[in-house]
Amino acid sequence: MNEAVSPGALSTLFTDARTHNGWRETPVSDETLREIYALMKWGPTSANCSPARIVFIRTAEGKERLRPALSSGNLQKTLTAPVTAIVACRALGLDTGPMSGFDRQYVDDAFFAGSTLKSNLLINIGYGDSSKLFARLPRLSFEEACGLL
Repeated sequence: MNEAVSPGALSTLFTDARTHNGWRETPVSDETLREIYALMKWGPTSANCSPARIVFIRTAEGKERLRPALSSGNLQKTLTAPVTAIVACRALGLDTGPMSGFDRQYVDDAFFAGSTLKSNLLINIGYGDSSKLFARLPRLSFEEACGLL
């Protein structure tokens, strides 16, 4: 039986969720990363092919290897995040296009050379420092972003 998502869960996922720019000094455990993957793996796939592959970067050496690929706006928050996940995909003949905030080709060469993996997304993972949040910017109205046919 499918149940509606509670208003509290919707708030947590959407209206209260924020992109953090600073982090508390709390490490992210292996267990937490395993729990994240255990939930994420059940997301929608194409024909159950599960193309996502993830590299979790936690070491200073790994962050320095990633540094040249980062845009200036993402540099500090990525280097100081407890974990940065590189989400890559097995090449399935589809191109997801360039993603903002990092040099995709550099990441592919530095982390996936000799494989069929292509980077798609960087995700910083940690316990955010809410004192370093930026003010929330406005969003488009329904009329500005949507059409009805």
